[in-house]
Amino acid sequence: MSDVAVIRYLLTHNATMTAAVPAERIKNGTLPEGIELPAIQIRSISAPSWKPIRRGTKLTYRARVQITVHAKNYPSQKSLLALVKATLPRAHGIIAGADVASLTHDSDGPDFSDDDAGIYQQSVDYILTFSE
Repeated sequence: MSDVAVIRYLLTHNATMTAAVPAERIKNGTLPEGIELPAIQIRSISAPSWKPIRRGTKLTYRARVQITVHAKNYPSQKSLLALVKATLPRAHGIIAGADVASLTHDSDGPDFSDDDAGIYQQSVDYILTFSE
């Protein structure tokens, strides 16, 4: 679970991000039904147990994490996704208890919307390499 915990830590400990999306609306896993927008969902796409490498007493993992922004309109969706990217720099060091070797942007997902519900969303994937 360290993979999503690292991303959530970085997003919720950035003042610019939490001014746009309060920390309580930045969630790991599934968003609660009826959550106020904007909101951010963080999910593990490839499990961190995928091909671990032993380094001394620690295991090093490579995981893909997906961050999905949920907004009230298309322009907000795009600006929120840009804010997520600005908030997640190429990072390393101890973050949320994990020894992060690297955090890099991988790819952006497609636009999705439910016009009737007023929900606009898009995802971005990051590759996280860390040891525990």
